[in-house]
Amino acid sequence: MVKYFFRLGYKGTKYRGIQKQIDKPHETIQGAVESALLKLKLQNYPKTTFASRTHKGVHALMNAFHVDLNHSRPGEVYQPHHIKKVLNSYFIENNHEIIVTSACVVPETFHARFNCKWRSYYYRLAILNP
Repeated sequence: MVKYFFRLGYKGTKYRGIQKQIDKPHETIQGAVESALLKLKLQNYPKTTFASRTHKGVHALMNAFHVDLNHSRPGEVYQPHHIKKVLNSYFIENNHEIIVTSACVVPETFHARFNCKWRSYYYRLAILNP
């Protein structure tokens, strides 16, 4: 099994946050990403781990996740650029407002949440003129 690390951005308006929900998995970022990864015809279910969570309707300029993937052919590995292409194609075809901006192989000890060196949040609030 090979561990991959991805950076992505998304417009969160139509999503119920990042964390997959059992009753409506495709309405979350994690659910959409895991569905896209299934297009690779893996030997394992792709369980993603994100660096941070966002709530319903929240956008992300950049977030990150890692996932362990087992190629469908024993002894072979997926090239990161191929996975990125498959994911972005799936998102376009299924009207998801998500884009993967980078992909790479990482050591099996890597963890997207715990190996994060910093997080930065940018809040924009609309204020109506009374």
